[in-house]
Amino acid sequence: MAHGPSGAGKEETSKAVVVRQRRTHRKSRLGCANCKLRGVKCDESKPACSRCTSAGLSCTYSAQAPALKPAYEQVFSLEPPTAELKVLPPPKLTMMHVLPSSLPIVGGTGSYVLRQSDKALVSRFVHNTILTFGGGEADANKNRCMMLANAHNYLYHIYIGFAQLQDSHINVVPGSPRPSDGATMARHMYHSATMFKQTLTELLPLGRRASSPSSASSSSSSSISSTERDALWMGAAMLATACFANVDSLDPREVWPLRAPDDAMDLDWLRMNQGKDIVWEVADLGRPDSVFRDFYADMATAHLPSGLSPIRPHALPRAFYALFGVGEPGSAVETNVYHGAVSYLSQIIDDDVTVEAGARLFVFPMEVGAGVKRLLRARDPRAMLLLAYWHAKLVEYPAWWVKFRCIVEGLAIAMHLRREHADMGDLIWLLERPRQALLAHFWKSKLTQVWPQEVIDEAEAPYV
Repeated sequence: MAHGPSGAGKEETSKAVVVRQRRTHRKSRLGCANCKLRGVKCDESKPACSRCTSAGLSCTYSAQAPALKPAYEQVFSLEPPTAELKVLPPPKLTMMHVLPSSLPIVGGTGSYVLRQSDKALVSRFVHNTILTFGGGEADANKNRCMMLANAHNYLYHIYIGFAQLQDSHINVVPGSPRPSDGATMARHMYHSATMFKQTLTELLPLGRRASSPSSASSSSSSSISSTERDALWMGAAMLATACFANVDSLDPREVWPLRAPDDAMDLDWLRMNQGKDIVWEVADLGRPDSVFRDFYADMATAHLPSGLSPIRPHALPRAFYALFGVGEPGSAVETNVYHGAVSYLSQIIDDDVTVEAGARLFVFPMEVGAGVKRLLRARDPRAMLLLAYWHAKLVEYPAWWVKFRCIVEGLAIAMHLRREHADMGDLIWLLERPRQALLAHFWKSKLTQVWPQEVIDEAEAPYV
């Protein structure tokens, strides 16, 4: 039997390739929730890391954070306009039934190619979802949705994301506190929110120099077309509604006020609604060429509640007036931080909730006052009781996008108040009315498939 040279084995061994080992490194356990989910290195900057800031995501270091939530509250971080806005004639637009093949994306390079599933989501939004936002003729709603989106393609991202959000409310996964397709929805909402803000920034003068006589002459007028105004309002309304509907978690233990404080996520829907005032002024929906002039006419004739109105004396339980000190002589908006919110509740508490009268409920963020909003962020028990009463009223509105927020956040407030403020007897007694109303809606919702039994037991436990 022939053998090779005795040194052949050693020669082959000496020529073997040495594989370089990766240098070991210590993994950061302190990065934000989004960077951990995406598997990228986090610079751990506070309050928001650089990756989340550049991607337009809501940065949080909480372990209970939702997956890739858009930073809704940054959309309206603009100063109100000060320069004159010049109206341009609207371009000639026709109703287009063929969707574009691709959509613009943030960054200016490349595009998002529409898939068949995306087109199905747009169709569902136009023919179904948009009809859940109030009155108006169905055909008119569909036509203006398509007309505005074909002129301003970033709206299609909102339509797709919103249709996915509706799917997540309908197709609740038993035992799962979060939607299964949250990352896909967040991507579309991120592109739409970022491009919306870019558009708003380009169209509005941000400086206040125009208000100074010495610089007024140097301030140039901004030009904004009719469709741009309408598209801005459409985008603002849809993004604010999406922020309200997109609950961080369906488990009340993982939402405000039961979770640990998180400035980036707590009450983001309340901050988002504040920004709509800027767009409302710029959009000027009452102009003759606005596609929303019928909506504006309805708002102009609606008898909306005002926090400046007198408090109705017998609309709320007697203990309510005593707890908030609004029955005392001299109580007014200027002297009592709760006065405006109590006045608002006294005007809507007995309303029959209908689609036509829904605007009376939706003005809550504008009427409660900045003082109550600050108290809510500080978890003031009286301010949270006011919010619980509003949630218990709003949950009656016949639309899917209010249900989860009202039930989850409302009952989380009730649990928090009982845990932390059981010694406030009048407050706990007054809490029973909204708590029972929210529990009734909980049992009619799909949340019964999600909440663990121990959470249901705590929510239902009788108050002593």
